[in-house]
Amino acid sequence: MKALLMMLAYLLGFPAIVGLILWICGFTNFPHNLHYFGYGLFWMAPEGVVIWSLYRYYTRGRESFYAALPAGTRFRYFSESTGIAIDEINRVLILQSGTFTARYDFKAIRSVEWHLHEGGKVVAPGAGVRASFEAGAHNIANLVENEDHSGLFVTVSDLERPIWQVRMTSEKELRHWNAILSQTALA
Repeated sequence: MKALLMMLAYLLGFPAIVGLILWICGFTNFPHNLHYFGYGLFWMAPEGVVIWSLYRYYTRGRESFYAALPAGTRFRYFSESTGIAIDEINRVLILQSGTFTARYDFKAIRSVEWHLHEGGKVVAPGAGVRASFEAGAHNIANLVENEDHSGLFVTVSDLERPIWQVRMTSEKELRHWNAILSQTALA
């Protein structure tokens, strides 16, 4: 789903720019160029749907995850249906993946690792339109694969789900959360 939405955003970027230009042209000589205004809205509407879908994909479940956390939870993070929070008062680590949420005592945490996969970028300088679109599609596929293998990985003593992945793509966030867990849950 994510790859499809990213591909649509990539392909609809040009029509959105054309739509914006036509929409602005509709205001330059308003009574006579009103048809440009309508054409502009027609070209921009699909892009708005794609942007809204991407926003909902990245934020779905965030409100329910944060609402379920105990009061006073200082450290919490949520991205792409995965979340992590630390309840320092009760010494509990809260992990979420999709709709499944689990709480683990600090003693149940075995290890914390982080991985950041990058690379696989294709550049097509001087190539035609088709080659540029193919390079763009390949880059989006590589981006999705890199994000699937990147994040904070928490190993816990649980037979059903021993390894949890919290999706993070920023090295700064990964180092920050590794330090937080080292100083709270693993201390």
